[in-house]
This record gives sequence, structure tokens and C-alpha cells, in this order.
Amino acid sequence: MKPAFPSLSRLRTASLLPLLLVTVGSLPMMSCAASSPRFPVVERAPYSNQVPSESWLGLADAAAERKDWEEAGMWLDRHATLPEVQLDSDFWHRRALYADQAGDPFRAAEVRQFLLRSTPEDLWLRIDLADDLQQSGRDLEAIEVLEFRFNDPEHQVYAWSASVELMLQSDRQQEAAIRCEQLAGATEGTVARDWWQRASSLHERLGDLPRATVCLENALEGVRLRKGEERVVQRLHALQLGEPENVSDALLLLRHHTEPAMRLNAIQYLSEQTFAQEVGTFEFALQDPAAEVVQVALKELGKRSVAGRCDAVLPMLAHENQEVVLEAIHALGALGTEREIPALLGAMVPDDRARFRATRQALQNVTGHRVSTDLDPGVEQRHILKGQWMDWLTALQAGKLER
Repeated sequence: MKPAFPSLSRLRTASLLPLLLVTVGSLPMMSCAASSPRFPVVERAPYSNQVPSESWLGLADAAAERKDWEEAGMWLDRHATLPEVQLDSDFWHRRALYADQAGDPFRAAEVRQFLLRSTPEDLWLRIDLADDLQQSGRDLEAIEVLEFRFNDPEHQVYAWSASVELMLQSDRQQEAAIRCEQLAGATEGTVARDWWQRASSLHERLGDLPRATVCLENALEGVRLRKGEERVVQRLHALQLGEPENVSDALLLLRHHTEPAMRLNAIQYLSEQTFAQEVGTFEFALQDPAAEVVQVALKELGKRSVAGRCDAVLPMLAHENQEVVLEAIHALGALGTEREIPALLGAMVPDDRARFRATRQALQNVTGHRVSTDLDPGVEQRHILKGQWMDWLTALQAGKLER
């Protein structure tokens, strides 16, 4: 369950609107003749350098009344340049708000960075600044602003919560998952469970099932589960430990676990079972990057598949792992037909004793034909025998031999 947390933009409005009302209400409002319809002019007089400096704050108020936030900000900036003026934090908060209303996150960020120097513990200011930076495309800086260590634990939790939202908006799911775990450790009860569950969901989305399981178990600690929920936890636990308790768990583990050792556990478990679509499952496992998993799959296909179903096995003859190649040859010896004879002959390497023996046996199994009775010929003899097999295949293809 996602914890209730307002968006950063709503946080900004909530934190600064009361300040705006107080600040603007306390300033004298001055008329602006040039903005009145009674005085139509081509160029508006307030922008003239002839406007006295003591009018600038009033002109900012008038522009704010018209909701002309860009102009209001301009007059405040001009007022800030006066050498004799003393500006307090209320002035700068007001300037930042005008920048927000004008859709200028760059100026808002600049002002709030200045304010933060004197009030680094201001939670709301940090959240507003992070929002400005994120809108300006400065995602890393936005997250760094919320990395501040607050003395107030509640402020720390809130800042971290805001950083999770920023990380997710920036597609930094791994960092967000870790931050959710930190939040779970910094909170208690149902709030902590919500953060553990959110961390689990993010880890699962990233493919880190072991970590997702740990987080989910933390979320469910002390919670009485219904029977169906207990099964979910048991299944995730099997994924975490790589110890499936049934075919369903093993299939999930084989297809989704990131650790080769865990996938090997799964396919070894499946090799001892009989289940629906087993041939398709072992053919799928031939795509696994772990050679040990592929070897088990080839062994099982040699036992379970049917003659002629070799399309998934044939590419394994070119595998970079020689043990996989040998298992592929053995599987073709069990499943191959006349169509696979050229591929087996191509895999027959006289200089490689193990490869030669395996392909020779496979060819004999597929064809029922023997070229020689010598069980362990030397290298020269192996080259001669391969030539005889090639001659035999040529004769077969030319129709000179009975099929």
C-alpha cells in the first residue's frame, strides 16, 4: 500500500500560501495609473526608469492583484537592488512564490537556495527547493537537497518520503527501494509495514526477488496471514532460498531468478518430476546464460522429447561451452533423424577425441549404420573415419543406399 503523501507541488502551496497572505496584506497597496483603462498607452509606464524606487513595492502588489506574477517579480527584483534596503526572509519567500506562480522554477530555485543558507533545517523550504530543481531538470541536485540529516526524526521521515517521490519521477527505482527500506526502519507499526511492502514491490519490479522476499517478510512480521497469503509467502521464500517445494515454484524460479545457482536448483528439481509442457520448459531453458542449466535441459530433452523435434537443440552445437556441445550431440543422438545427419557430421571433430566419440555414437544411433568397429581410434584413423561417414552420407543423398 502506498503511504499517503502529498505531491511536492501541493506541499509548496500548503507551506507558502499563509505566508503570502500575511506578507502581501501587510504591504501598502499603490495605484498604477498606467494599468488603468483610462490611460491607454503603447508602452506601459511602470517599466519606465522614471518610476521612483519608493513605488516599486507598491507596483509589485498591484501586479500581484492582477495576477501578473512575472511583472510582480520584476518589481521585487528591482527593489532588491536598492543599496539602502534591508530584506528579510518574508521578502524572499514572497519572491519565490511569485516565481512559482509565473512558472519560473529557475528563479524560484535561486531564491530558495539563498534562503536555505540561513535556515538549513527548514523542511518545507527544502521540499520546495527540491521541487524547483526537479522541474528545472536538475534531478540529482533535487535529491541531494533532501539528503540533509534533520535533528527532528519526523522531519527526516518526511524529507525521505519526498525523496522517494523524486527518485521515482526520475526513474531511480533502485535508490527509491533502498530509501523505502530506510523509511521502514525509521517508522513503526502499519507505517513501517507500508514502507516494507513498497520496497518489496520495487525490488520485485527490478528483478531482485530475494530482496523483495526479505522486505515482504519484514512487512508481514507479526501479521496473522490467511491460508492463501501464507502460500504467497512460502512461494517467495522458495524463490529467495532457491528451494522449490513444487513444480509451480520451480518453474517460477527457473524463469525469473537472477542467480544461476538458484535456476540450477530449479531445473534439477524439474528433472525429477513429470509435469505438463515439460518439453517446452526444457527447450526454454536452453536460452539460459548458465551452461550448467543448459546441460541439464539437454539431458532431459534427450529423455523426454520426440524424434525429429530438434530445432531448439541444433543451435547448441555452436555453444561456446564444450560440455554443452557434448550434451547437444547426445540429445541429437536420441532425437535426431536423417535431417540432422549433416549437422552431426559438421560437429564431428577428429582432433577432439571426446567430440568425435560422441558424434560417432550419435550417428550410429540415428542411422543404424557403422563405419568401423574400432572403439578408440587414433587421430589419423578418426580423420579417415569421418571421411567414410561423409562418403556414406553422399551416397545416401544420391539414392544409392536404401533408406
